[in-house]
Amino acid sequence: MPRVKILIFTFVCVVDVIEVLTNSKIPRNYWSDLKHKLIKEGSELHEKIVQLKLKSNKDGKSYVTDTLDTEGILRLIERLTIIEIKDIQINGLKQGLKEY
Repeated sequence: MPRVKILIFTFVCVVDVIEVLTNSKIPRNYWSDLKHKLIKEGSELHEKIVQLKLKSNKDGKSYVTDTLDTEGILRLIERLTIIEIKDIQINGLKQGLKEY
């Protein structure tokens, strides 16, 4: 009897991840800006985005949504961490200059 290999992929909504990991008041805009940066840089992460039609919790309608698999989400988290650290450093420098 032949063996059948079943592959299961898990995709996560990128905006949901950004909402949880950043202090952004509008995570959709944060993602849009980051996505444009990734496109300009020719980032491999941008190439891994899969658009899936997901049902909204707010109105029950389905919308095309940017998603990433687990590997992509981990790369996104690394990218967000780098951005957050740079923002913290820049804000710290600005604050230090104001006090100086």
